Amino acid sequence: MRTMTVLLAIISLASADWTTVGGNSEHNGLCYDEGPTHGAMIHEGWSPYSTLGMQVYAEGSLAVTMRYDFGTMTGTLACHELPTAETLWTRVYGPAQSKILPIGFRDNRIYCRNFKETGNDTVYCIAPQDGSILWQSRWTVERGITWAANYTPDGDIILAGSGAVILCLDKETGDTVWTRYRPLPNTGAEWMCVHDSILYTWTGFINRPKKLLAISTNTGAILDSSPELPGDGDQEWPFAVGPDGVIYCQRDGGLLHALTYNSAGFHERWSRTSGGGVWMSFGVSQYGLYAPMGRRLYRLYPASGLAFDSSPELVGARELVPRISIDRDNYLFVMATTGDGEGKLWALTPDLDTLWHEDYPYAYYSGPAFTSGLFMIMAPAGALMRVYEHPMAVEEREGPAADGRRLTACPNPAQIGSTVALRLGETRDMTQTSDVWDRVPSRVAVYDALGRLVHQSAITGPQSEITLDLRGLHAGTYYCRVGSETARLTLTE
Repeated sequence: MRTMTVLLAIISLASADWTTVGGNSEHNGLCYDEGPTHGAMIHEGWSPYSTLGMQVYAEGSLAVTMRYDFGTMTGTLACHELPTAETLWTRVYGPAQSKILPIGFRDNRIYCRNFKETGNDTVYCIAPQDGSILWQSRWTVERGITWAANYTPDGDIILAGSGAVILCLDKETGDTVWTRYRPLPNTGAEWMCVHDSILYTWTGFINRPKKLLAISTNTGAILDSSPELPGDGDQEWPFAVGPDGVIYCQRDGGLLHALTYNSAGFHERWSRTSGGGVWMSFGVSQYGLYAPMGRRLYRLYPASGLAFDSSPELVGARELVPRISIDRDNYLFVMATTGDGEGKLWALTPDLDTLWHEDYPYAYYSGPAFTSGLFMIMAPAGALMRVYEHPMAVEEREGPAADGRRLTACPNPAQIGSTVALRLGETRDMTQTSDVWDRVPSRVAVYDALGRLVHQSAITGPQSEITLDLRGLHAGTYYCRVGSETARLTLTE
């Protein structure tokens, strides 16, 4: 138990957050990809050893996480390619025993900090292709162990700076856009949310009344403050904003509150008792608020806070500490832990019936992360990364991408034993050169109709056409993927 107490003081990671893919500043768990609700399958790739499961941030066909080894006391930043989960690069920035903690992944930029536990963490902006430093902020940030980055509508990054200063930094250069002082309640209150160009954050020194502030993301100006929300002297609970703009916040030692905000100020819709351990996350969808009480997850009615659905017991001992992601069809993917070694990943329907579950011991800080291409990524304890995908998802993604690109196979159908050429169609803007080949992917992967990886080969530099030698494959339907592009291929006798 003493080891776990020390651990909780050392490191914890932010709950999964979307929609960048990997940075929804509302922190409600919503994403826009389909999760593995039926017949979940796994691709596994090697990763640096980690004593505990860690949180993943993802964008496009890349996923990044910290791998923290108790033996070396070092947290290595590791970037993995999808869907194979193979390691693209690993880096440690700073001296030995640095803990490089990712806090966001958006617009082809990884944001991380050297987690020093002093309230003076160094902020890095990292290039996902090779791990090089794009910029390093002259500001430092707070020590909180649960918060993720927030973003303005333009993608500039908002952080909880040292000395109770909120920072808005230019995503291109790291230069200061604006700063705003606010009394910081305690470690754990660095958690903030953004909705419709308004930043919501806690204010009130420790052992003083706690309120929410509404701040303009454009200027940093304080717009209003909420009534006092009673509770303990500190503040370590997360909060989230639903897609309808309702704010849900839990006071440590107090109640769960639902508030709205408009030009007339804050208005409390309801409050009620709740539960769940510190460092949990809420889930919010059109079907309601998902919050823990005891060992179960409950669905609360947004208008009144009444509970009208509950899950099975997701953990066997102590109270539930969930990390929740919700896919485009409103299915829930919940990493359920208790802080004493128990961990299980659950897939649940919107009304909290069980679809499937899998054990994930010591995955205290590893919530489900989604990325484009219908992948769900987990970083468990040990030396593996896991990627989940519904077998039918590949076929559903066969059509043109949003920007007009399309991967095609020629000839198609093709005879078994022959070679096949993969070609990428032009974009709608004929003046632009597609970056699908040279931006992120370094491999082409081929899957059978059940979603099993049956062939992969390296891509050597930018190419407009890739030749695949698929000798050894049987007749049937296959799916060829480069990055987020997929082509369906039929092999015949």
